[in-house]
Amino acid sequence: MLVKLNRMNGQPELTPVKLDELHYDPDRRRVIVLPGAAIHPYSAPSSIAGCIKYAEQSLERAMAHSDSPPIDIYVWVYDEAFESFGGHGKHYRGDRQPAYYGAKIGTNAIRHLLLKPGEHMEQLTPDDMKVRLSHLTLLGHSFGSIVSQDITYYLVREMERMVQTHCPGWNEAAVSDVIKELVTVSVASAARQDLSQPNATQYFFTASNDRLAKQLVKSHTQNKEIQDEMLKACGYEKEPVSRGRTRQQFWPSSNRYHVSTAMPEDDVAWRERRWDGRMQERRMHGDHGQLKDKDPEHAFSSFLFCNPVTGTLLRNVMNNAVLREPGIGTGEILLQKMPQHFSTVSMQKPTTPVGTERQR
Repeated sequence: MLVKLNRMNGQPELTPVKLDELHYDPDRRRVIVLPGAAIHPYSAPSSIAGCIKYAEQSLERAMAHSDSPPIDIYVWVYDEAFESFGGHGKHYRGDRQPAYYGAKIGTNAIRHLLLKPGEHMEQLTPDDMKVRLSHLTLLGHSFGSIVSQDITYYLVREMERMVQTHCPGWNEAAVSDVIKELVTVSVASAARQDLSQPNATQYFFTASNDRLAKQLVKSHTQNKEIQDEMLKACGYEKEPVSRGRTRQQFWPSSNRYHVSTAMPEDDVAWRERRWDGRMQERRMHGDHGQLKDKDPEHAFSSFLFCNPVTGTLLRNVMNNAVLREPGIGTGEILLQKMPQHFSTVSMQKPTTPVGTERQR
């Protein structure tokens, strides 16, 4: 179920989105939040609204800028078919067929956001699809990182079907070229980072001391040898990042960008904006942290607020991704600071050697 947030008299209200309300609008940008597996119809409304809140905090610069196009943020609430989560174990086996949620979200949300009323997918040329994918960003957290890759497989399958039915302009090269226009951002990622092309442009944010993400990866593997191999494939190296450091790894040839850090274990406090616009102080980690019993190293807010470099890079990626033009969504450029005056992101792409690693 796709949900959006309405604010009536300053109060947040969650509203399910009807399919007939979803269609492609060239003047708007769309973000779909794919949360962790704990977000389902029986979740507290505040937990669901929190998914949208942190997406908004990631996008504060773009949403506040007068030149920015309207930005719609949705969150997918998983249904009660909990057994379907187990089906995503094939993700770790490298199966590129979309599992339950990839196909469901693709059919019930993504497809509608790419088409104008009355249009069919077969009518879109590769250039049309490039433009429309550049207006869509997937933001996954935890299990949602796997779902975002699954949605990519759904889109690739749809485009491959257009190749097979000889739709004008479509061939295998076009599929590889077009899918790069989709940007996925995975926070506290549990997804594999080593899967081959064709694939979207992917930004992975991980914490080397994220126990919950590692446990999610281990739960789908059989023995320790395979577990170690899969943890490495998901960005959790045996040699963790030192506290206070941030490691950046880029593989431009395969559109993958990985930012790894280590979350602090002592108290961290910050101020964030409430729904009514007032500022409030939040605290986590350590003995007095509000989230000390909820694996704070895995929390989305940790990546935004508890490491200055990681928080800056995450905000840069989100703001630039939402405002990108076709052809810009495939590079390290999205990690750079958003230009002060912009209509959409149109800076020159930097050149980065394959396998570059930066440490800060």
